Amino acid sequence: MPHTVLYSYGFVSDQVTQAIVSVSLLAALFCMTPIALFFLIDISAFMYQSMKKQMGILTKATVPHVA
Repeated sequence: MPHTVLYSYGFVSDQVTQAIVSVSLLAALFCMTPIALFFLIDISAFMYQSMKKQMGILTKATVPHVA
């Protein structure tokens, strides 16, 4: 009798462990996605700003009367 109880407990704990692992993986995924998106947006905004700055320098260099 104790053997079967132990076995069922081990099975349940196994299931619980798998559930916890999958939930934590999902949580990590959900946590990482906004961070990754934020970094992407941040990087693209930075690239856009630097490009705009370079374009401004170029336009100032090519069209002096606008500046």
